[in-house]
Amino acid sequence: MKRDPYQKCFLWYMGYIIMADELVYVLVRTNPGMLEDVVDRIKHLEGVSEISPVTGAYDIIVKIEGVKITTALGVVVKRLRKIEGIQSTETLISVNI
Repeated sequence: MKRDPYQKCFLWYMGYIIMADELVYVLVRTNPGMLEDVVDRIKHLEGVSEISPVTGAYDIIVKIEGVKITTALGVVVKRLRKIEGIQSTETLISVNI
C-alpha cells in the first residue's frame, strides 16, 4: 500500500495531538504462551497506533508513528524491546517513493 506523502497522521503524544511524519513497523516474536500479555503491554506504549497479532514467522505486527524517526525508533529501543516475553524484533522503516 502506497502512503500519500501529503496525508499526515495525527497521534496523541504527552497530552497533545501532533502530526506524525514518520512510520515504523515492528515485527515481534514472543516467547511461547506470552502473546496475550505482550499484546496488552505493547498497546499502552505511546506512539503505538496499531497492533495486530498474526500467524507465520512473527507473532505481532506493531505500527509506531512519531514526529521524527528518532522518536519512533526510541519507542522500539527504549520501551518495546524491554517488554518481558518478547523474544526478538525486526524493525521496518516506511519510506515514501
